[in-house]
Amino acid sequence: MFGPNELRGDLSEIAAFTDDENKEILPKMVICEYRPYDATYSNGERDDASGLVDLLRMSEYWLSEGNDKTNYHADGADWDVNGTVNLLDFAKMAAKWNPAIAEDE
Repeated sequence: MFGPNELRGDLSEIAAFTDDENKEILPKMVICEYRPYDATYSNGERDDASGLVDLLRMSEYWLSEGNDKTNYHADGADWDVNGTVNLLDFAKMAAKWNPAIAEDE
């Protein structure tokens, strides 16, 4: 999903580079309406409500390992923040399910 030349996060952190003709070049960027850093955590686990976007993210990271803050805990899919997205995370997400959450939040 993300390669070594792609950046995520705050736009103020994106560095511009110049080519031989002093033209500014930006690195490849991935724009996404989902902001995983909006997920809230307490006591070492995610504790906010979940919706369809969370289900989509969980399916993208299903059984992935090595997730941490560098990938926003699998874009919020690692609910227990143990580095792996699995059935335990699905159960925690299901317990916080809120069908009223809009798809674009």
